[in-house]
Amino acid sequence: MKLANDITKRIKIFQQSWTSGKISAKAKPNCARLCRALELEEYAAAHDIHLQLMTDHVSEVSQWMVGIKKMIQAGNSS
Repeated sequence: MKLANDITKRIKIFQQSWTSGKISAKAKPNCARLCRALELEEYAAAHDIHLQLMTDHVSEVSQWMVGIKKMIQAGNSS
């Protein structure tokens, strides 16, 4: 339950970042690809996109990416 709550909290931060313009136009396409990969349960692709975002846009994604990483790990273990 704690894991689910933490992931939910991080996703809300992501949503707020997106709607408030804290995510740059350069990062948005990869964020959209990441969401799509998670939706399709393509966890290997999601992991690769996660790493790319953390490398190229860490200041924009660091607050919420921990929750995404946990989602990827949970998906890979199921």
